[in-house]
Amino acid sequence: EYGNARAAVKQLPEELKVVDYVVFCQTKATIQGRTPTIENIDEKLALNYFSRIELVRQLLPRLEAADDARVLSVLSAGVHSPHADYKTDFALEKYSQKKAADTAGFYTDLAFDHLSRQHPKVTFIHASPGFVSTNWGTDMPMALRLPIRALQATVAKASSDCAEFLFPSLTQPDQRGNGKVHLIGEYGQDVTTTTLHTDEAVAFVWQETEKVSVSV
Repeated sequence: EYGNARAAVKQLPEELKVVDYVVFCQTKATIQGRTPTIENIDEKLALNYFSRIELVRQLLPRLEAADDARVLSVLSAGVHSPHADYKTDFALEKYSQKKAADTAGFYTDLAFDHLSRQHPKVTFIHASPGFVSTNWGTDMPMALRLPIRALQATVAKASSDCAEFLFPSLTQPDQRGNGKVHLIGEYGQDVTTTTLHTDEAVAFVWQETEKVSVSV
């Protein structure tokens, strides 16, 4: 995943010196257990967290060159639980589906907090989309995929409605981060961090994330 992220940035034309907006929504819905990438990172955690942060790291010079750059990671703000064992199990060796989802959201909160402090000119937004009618669940077994599609057809919001709720965070002047991470829920409302969101956790998770990045 790191190789893909770096290759994607290298493909950008050299004359593109400024990046104003970055939106992340890549993910994968499976019921498989921990599946390591070539970097020995869990596949879901790589898609939902590590690849997104690596792309931000690679794009920072271009983001800093913009007047009002904004980075939006669509994942689970205000919904996920904290990963209580982040110090002793940062790489999520003790795996479960819920832990994988919670950890990606928890780490995103913390990493975006760090980035907001270090790069106050750039607004970092973590959002929860809610239940949206997309192709999410394509990799699920048929027995699960069919009920998911039925629910999406009846109770999920349209992707266009989701975009309408989240889009203002990328454009409105009053939603600039100004050195603080911006967390929003499925209707664009402000949401709070978890109970384990501390300065110590911010520093630790960023340090460990950087260790992974420089080692691959």
